[in-house]
Amino acid sequence: MHRVTDTGDGPQSVRILMRPVTAENALQMAALTRDFHPWQVVPQAAKKAGQPSLVLHSAWISGLVSTALEQMASSGRVIQWSIKYHGSAYLGERLVLEACVVQDAKAEPAVKILFRVLGPARKLVAEGEALINEAV
Repeated sequence: MHRVTDTGDGPQSVRILMRPVTAENALQMAALTRDFHPWQVVPQAAKKAGQPSLVLHSAWISGLVSTALEQMASSGRVIQWSIKYHGSAYLGERLVLEACVVQDAKAEPAVKILFRVLGPARKLVAEGEALINEAV
């Protein structure tokens, strides 16, 4: 991951570029989750189904988001987070996580973060929110 801060979108916004997933990584995730869906591990099956390449398991996206949130928490702790998926991400794509701190009196003393995961051409892959117990 490569963290880019001060995006100009606000005083507490961050953009994190995620490294592309390899075919070996995809196979490791299939073994870890015991989910060997052909579109996720067999390139020919993905192509035959009309996919541009292997479909990334949603656990990859969740893992990348979790890691990014932990980095943003710094000395704090991620209390909870949720994610909603809107589309697929594919092998070799560079994903971007954009996040910003929002004011929410209901969340205090925790800090509320809204985030989204974008694929190529800023295609929305997922979005969600998190609570962190210290300011980021």
